[in-house]
Amino acid sequence: MAAEPCQLTDLKTMIAVIAAAIKKRHAIEIGYKESQRRIEPCCLGESYDRRWLLWGWQVNRYSGWRIFNVEEFTEIRDTGEAFRSGRCGFDYSHPKMTLVHARITS
Repeated sequence: MAAEPCQLTDLKTMIAVIAAAIKKRHAIEIGYKESQRRIEPCCLGESYDRRWLLWGWQVNRYSGWRIFNVEEFTEIRDTGEAFRSGRCGFDYSHPKMTLVHARITS
């Protein structure tokens, strides 16, 4: 069952929602840069300057691998819809992400 959108003011809540979605392989919907995006989250971590980053497959609006600054999300929702892992081109060693906290496993 999909959760209601979470209006974000708490970074810890955002991180917890993303980490749980990665573990369950659930797609999420986010508010980001004045638009709604549907993401298959694959890796959550931090950059060298301690910014929280999400690396995932953007399903709508220019599909493809994207890295997002979590602190710029305006809302988030776990859709409850499972996705398959193993999309072509995913690599855990993204140069912007220096510390990984959660990631999909095979």
